[in-house]
Amino acid sequence: MRKVIGTVCALALLFLTAATQASVKDQMQECLLTALLSATDEVTVGELKEQCRQVVARQSIKENGVQARDMEADEETAVERRINLERYTANNPFVLNAHRPTYFLPFAYNDSPNEVPFEGVGGSLDNVEFQFQVSFKAMMWDGVFGDKGRLDIAYTNRSFWQAYNTDISAPFRETNHEPELILGFQNDWEVFGLKNIANRIIFNHQSNGRSGNLSRSWNRVMAEMIFERDNFAMSFKPWWRVPEDYDASVPDDPSNDNNRDITDYLGHFELAGAYRTSDAHTWSMMIRDPVSGKGAYELSWSFPISYRLRGYLKYFNGYGENLIDYNVKNETIGIGFQLTDWL
Repeated sequence: MRKVIGTVCALALLFLTAATQASVKDQMQECLLTALLSATDEVTVGELKEQCRQVVARQSIKENGVQARDMEADEETAVERRINLERYTANNPFVLNAHRPTYFLPFAYNDSPNEVPFEGVGGSLDNVEFQFQVSFKAMMWDGVFGDKGRLDIAYTNRSFWQAYNTDISAPFRETNHEPELILGFQNDWEVFGLKNIANRIIFNHQSNGRSGNLSRSWNRVMAEMIFERDNFAMSFKPWWRVPEDYDASVPDDPSNDNNRDITDYLGHFELAGAYRTSDAHTWSMMIRDPVSGKGAYELSWSFPISYRLRGYLKYFNGYGENLIDYNVKNETIGIGFQLTDWL
């Protein structure tokens, strides 16, 4: 695994060395075009320009050691930047906003893939597969309670594809579907030097869309509290699993709970954090159920390649990387590309 990690890090440095960025002028034009097409009638051109100046100033990368000094703007936190960008596209029927990160990892190495669900398929799983995640959301109702509250609908698809395993016809080993209904409220409380900028109530369903012994699913009600300071953001997300029936006398009944012990491995909360540097690198982490011995942690790094494309390196260790492996410990490292990040 150490040799693989070294190889992946070398590839990441190669991507980073080759990275380029669109000019400030091009970024400004693209931002203005997007904002103009998405803005409501009440937004003035001056407001659009000022918002884009702030966005581009935050995203400007050093080119030959020179920062875009003429685009500097008042300090805006990374979370505020995301909220402002989403505000300009919320009413555009042709735009879906980012929810969780969307990424593609053509090289994802698992040191010991779980073979048990696939016994009898006539071949073994490859250690290297293609992982990707696509995640988006759309606003359904703004001002649920007068001028407060926003209702979003979101969907996340995460797939584990044995793309290079021609011996077993390159199947999708696992695909997890995760629709969510999110009621969010913006906030400005200060807690230990951090601003509690948003709170959410979430109904979450997660399933692998399979039947029989391979079926995995659960429903949760979540509370999420988001805190931020400058370019750092963190969230604490506890949840309650909606109980499901199980009749031991008919264990093969498809209506039975097919993963009764899932909270023993995925726990009851998740703690996540992200930090965006001045040159647009983003470092993020996730910790889940750290005290049980059956939790998980994830570390990731993304960096700009172009205005729209980012390099992405991700490491996962623990249980619950996907639903079919919820009770199996995995160690995975992957490198690829990212379209959207947390910040």
